Amino acid sequence: MLAEGLRAWPKRATKEARNIVLDIIKSQNTPISTRDVFKKAVSVPASPAKGEPLSPSAQRLRNLEPAPPHPDHPVRSLTYLKRTVLEDLARTGDIKKVHIKRELSPEEIEQRKATMSKAQAKKKSVANLSDPVSTWMWQLVDKSNKKSSVESTKEDEDEGVLGAEVGVEEDWSHLNKRRQRARGEKALKDLSWAELVQRAREMGNSDS
Repeated sequence: MLAEGLRAWPKRATKEARNIVLDIIKSQNTPISTRDVFKKAVSVPASPAKGEPLSPSAQRLRNLEPAPPHPDHPVRSLTYLKRTVLEDLARTGDIKKVHIKRELSPEEIEQRKATMSKAQAKKKSVANLSDPVSTWMWQLVDKSNKKSSVESTKEDEDEGVLGAEVGVEEDWSHLNKRRQRARGEKALKDLSWAELVQRAREMGNSDS
């Protein structure tokens, strides 16, 4: 494992990156998606993350590796936001992931139409395209009313484990838009089924 000083791009969540993302989520009245957090984050004027000068080895690695989309911004990429900053904020109990259904915007409906084949477009009506979709979003944890019981903690852990098992939040960026959407919808359906099975097992255990 490389030491932090030898990495081309540090993997930890910096204080400035955490503060930018947390302020964005705090300002929302409703849950917000990872991509929307990223769009807002990179629009926040911020000085480059400060730290120790790079070692010669780390500088050589940085010169060899592709630069992230925003190398001089504390939130340098969507992957860094998703895998590092958001996970760190969730680990410290500042934010949590919630599963919701939301309406597609007109722009999103047009994007879905653009990725569909002619045969698919004939089968699906405009009404079907605008049906609510299941998705994962982020919201602030209300620490003033936070549950302290072991049961609530176990529920959160179980939900995270189930999500990981069925592939929720996997990186499918290498797929085209149509396949990305299909994989995401399948993962959410699998998660709903897994949650039903788990609840049934818990009810069975409580009755025995």
